[in-house]
Amino acid sequence: MTDKIHNLSTWDNVAPRTYTGRVICFPFDDEARKNQSESAQALLNSLRNSLDVLVKQRPDFAGKLHLGANLTPVEKQSVAKYKDGYVYLLTSSNYRIYLRPKYPKELESLYRKVTARNGTEDVKAKGINFDKNFIDYDTLKRSKFPVKPFINEDLTTDLMLEEGKAPIPVVEVEVIFLNGGFFFNLLIHHTYFDGKAYHKFLEWFAACTRGQKVPQFPTSPMIKLPYEQDRSLAGKNFEDILPLCSDFQTWPNNALKGPTQPIQPYIPNSERPKSFKNDSKIFIFNFSKLKTLSVELAQLLPDKSTAKPSAYTTLCALLWAHTLVARESFLRKTSEQSEAALHTHFLSHPPFFSTPVDWSSTKLLQTYPSSLAPFTESYFGNTVTWAITTLPPSTCLLHDIASGSKPSLALVASSISHSISQISPFHLFNREALFAKAPDMRMLGLPWDSRMPAEWGMNSWADFGADIHWSLPGVARSPDTSTEGKGTWTLADAQRRVQKEVGGSGGLILPAKRARPREWECQVSLPEGAMRALEGDEVFGRYVEGVIG
Repeated sequence: MTDKIHNLSTWDNVAPRTYTGRVICFPFDDEARKNQSESAQALLNSLRNSLDVLVKQRPDFAGKLHLGANLTPVEKQSVAKYKDGYVYLLTSSNYRIYLRPKYPKELESLYRKVTARNGTEDVKAKGINFDKNFIDYDTLKRSKFPVKPFINEDLTTDLMLEEGKAPIPVVEVEVIFLNGGFFFNLLIHHTYFDGKAYHKFLEWFAACTRGQKVPQFPTSPMIKLPYEQDRSLAGKNFEDILPLCSDFQTWPNNALKGPTQPIQPYIPNSERPKSFKNDSKIFIFNFSKLKTLSVELAQLLPDKSTAKPSAYTTLCALLWAHTLVARESFLRKTSEQSEAALHTHFLSHPPFFSTPVDWSSTKLLQTYPSSLAPFTESYFGNTVTWAITTLPPSTCLLHDIASGSKPSLALVASSISHSISQISPFHLFNREALFAKAPDMRMLGLPWDSRMPAEWGMNSWADFGADIHWSLPGVARSPDTSTEGKGTWTLADAQRRVQKEVGGSGGLILPAKRARPREWECQVSLPEGAMRALEGDEVFGRYVEGVIG
């Protein structure tokens, strides 16, 4: 039974309505390996207690998300602002965070008797399909936790926020047991969690495993930026504001296929055969070298007042250029008609780059304290907008970068930095007004297309969760944790992304530990042939410290 129905912010409502799966890997210690079934059961019992403690402090984490169109007439009248396309948060004192154990089918003899307690329900561990090469934790670790084992349909969920469907959980916690270790598979719904909110959830969860007080973070699921301060915005309608927001378009015929999913039009002859696959690998970059390079690039800019490259925008520019050239190299070597159709279709399109930006970042709040800070202090939820960079269609800058030109690299990295710097209250108020006046949030889509060779999108999870300390039964304590609690807690071995299948072309910086010399692990996805070309790119290879296949 639902106790309360909460409105969510427009920023939550415009977020992708999908689960993001994130894996956190831990080894069993020597003692736990002597009886892995008992160790797994002890771990699940401990996690159940920690999650119950967490929910007492934060009942919203056990909440459920429900589409407005599915609310009852009475429920619709009870919410402050109702729209069919809005998502609402349901909370109840009876709700719990669902805990589900799984294991590779080959390990049934080890884990078939393990159960998790969810209220009055005992959930038996379930055997799943998992890459046989990595059912041994030590093998997975020696291989540096490659991408492929976690591209697995059995690690995803088919729960959807759709009309006629039941409410779905805000978060679910799966524990997948291997031989010699395990990993959490956290299914986090993007409607309630962006990267920073996810990090806070991890901090709360981990604190409960340590038996420590839950950190005091904002809890309100509502925020409204005061776009009405701009009188011209207050008087405009949705159609007037949409052209001011280059990161959004409406779906053809105002179809309700969103929100915030790329709008990919039909392109003749571009349908790829089943044999044509995308590939995904992790490229390792040295953060200090990227930082030093960004400083060098800043000195090469003809106008020293322009936005300076950062380590992040330098990496973005490198990948944007070298993946384009890799796609073009693949085109020259393949007879596949679909790839040629895509290159031909997008030939006249300007090169396009996109990256999400957290507008609640300290830097932005310090720049515009009176405009933003009062509205963000108590808010918990999505605070992501998009920075877009385009180059002239005829530009040679990306090809020059791929040939080793540092002046060209400086210009493109600076252009990306400039786009990010343009995120201001004016930018945000335009979007707050757009979302508030949208007839249905599901009309909104994104105007980019990862099929385009000169399109590149980047995201970063670098700051999310790698340095969090856990206390988990059966897991050895980490010798390299901070002075506070040294030798008492443990750090995860790795964090990875879960996907049903390899997605479109793009890059993601994975969580990075600040406690060791800092590396950035960047997961890159490309068509298989283009991936081979990228790995053979000698100029790109100068910046790469290693590849995890």
